[in-house]
Amino acid sequence: MMYPTTTPTQPLEIAATPQIEEIAATPHVEMEEIAATVTAPTPPTENRTANSNRSLSGVPPPIFNGDRDKSEHFLDKFMSYKIVNGDARQFTIPYLKVALCLSL
Repeated sequence: MMYPTTTPTQPLEIAATPQIEEIAATPHVEMEEIAATVTAPTPPTENRTANSNRSLSGVPPPIFNGDRDKSEHFLDKFMSYKIVNGDARQFTIPYLKVALCLSL
């Protein structure tokens, strides 16, 4: 599965207001420093089965050329192709299934 590339972001910088600086200068008040960083989320791990890397079996549906009269025929053939290859990675991950359908 492809994930969008992210550029690393810098830690957030928060400027202190004069009011906070006055409190920090007071000796009887204890101050605690808090820092924050922003990190990109890690992509989810996939559960791979024994058949996840195999090639697709069966006859792929015909290439759809945009003819609306043939759209139902294409969808029927694509659904049959999906049934035959239901445990393949291309049909278990929705993103890949849509990409495969659109490529045809």
